[in-house]
Amino acid sequence: LRTHPLTTERISDVTNRVDQMPYKQVPDSIDFQFVRAKLRASATYVDKQSVQSSIDLFLQNIKEHRYTNEAAEHYGLASAYLNKNQLLQAQAEADWLKKNAPAHPMIESLAAKILVAKNSPQQAEQQYAAALKKYPENRALIFGQAEHFLGVKKPDLVIKFLTDKQNLYPQDPYFYELKSRAYAMMNKSLLSHQALGEAYYRKYDLKRAAEQMDLAAKAKDGDFYQHSIVEARLKEFQRMQDDEKKAKNAS
Repeated sequence: LRTHPLTTERISDVTNRVDQMPYKQVPDSIDFQFVRAKLRASATYVDKQSVQSSIDLFLQNIKEHRYTNEAAEHYGLASAYLNKNQLLQAQAEADWLKKNAPAHPMIESLAAKILVAKNSPQQAEQQYAAALKKYPENRALIFGQAEHFLGVKKPDLVIKFLTDKQNLYPQDPYFYELKSRAYAMMNKSLLSHQALGEAYYRKYDLKRAAEQMDLAAKAKDGDFYQHSIVEARLKEFQRMQDDEKKAKNAS
């Protein structure tokens, strides 16, 4: 922006170029259709009455064939039923999707969430495992499986599972947040604060990252190697904070 400031001439030039571009319609992807349906199902997720109005709208659209993608409409209906905890209806819609819609990771994730809501932990775990074989890099399925392990109090499986998957998305803070919750469940204070510190760092919140790493350094558990790593990381965060202050003062 310093070398190419917005002038009236540049704005006019871009406007003219846009006007001369030919019209091109891009068809909506199935991913877009499913995400839009999910948002429509959750946009009114405030109270039971609002959720019911969302259900009624999906049902009416399906009955009157008023949609651009039938599978997406059933997906939205299943999501709305799940939001209202009408699990039998949600399961029926998920079954319809598996039978009639193209295979998709969002359908697999929805099916697993319904099983979790039905309090069927073994079936949910099997559903997540089978889905991850098909879509091993899908983040929603990865996080869903980890959250399920936390829900059934299996923190050791959370750590092992996320450690295997984390190299796919090394900068995603949610991996570290989930690890922090698992370590806390295992009463591993140092590792819990360390993981949360790394999560804040990846959220660009350096102040909280340093605070968590300081708590990790002061933790009474952990071995010499773990404390050395934490203390080195704390010094790095503190140096970054000092650099930020110097930069602000200089400006």
